[in-house]
Amino acid sequence: MKKLIIPLLLILFSCNNPVKTPVIISENVSIQQLKDSLAILNADYYIKLDSLEVLKDSIKNIKHSITPSEFDAKFRIARIKKYVAICDYNPVQKKYFFGWVKRAVR
Repeated sequence: MKKLIIPLLLILFSCNNPVKTPVIISENVSIQQLKDSLAILNADYYIKLDSLEVLKDSIKNIKHSITPSEFDAKFRIARIKKYVAICDYNPVQKKYFFGWVKRAVR
């Protein structure tokens, strides 16, 4: 059994290079068509790179545009403005106003 396992392991580990499958090109394809295809693939690659850079810049701008504490403050103010508008529209709701504001400030 040892005599069988050792050669088998040697064969398995001696193959460092994987077998590459050849690219089969039909005879009807011209060199110009291959060049055009390559140009399209390269253009697509660079478009994706540019899009990725724009996305990274956008994310960086969003990250640095407002801090979490500023967002919280602005969101609380917006909620309180909404409660003021509700009370202006329907004065009966004024009895709930201070409770709403207390919850908004928490």
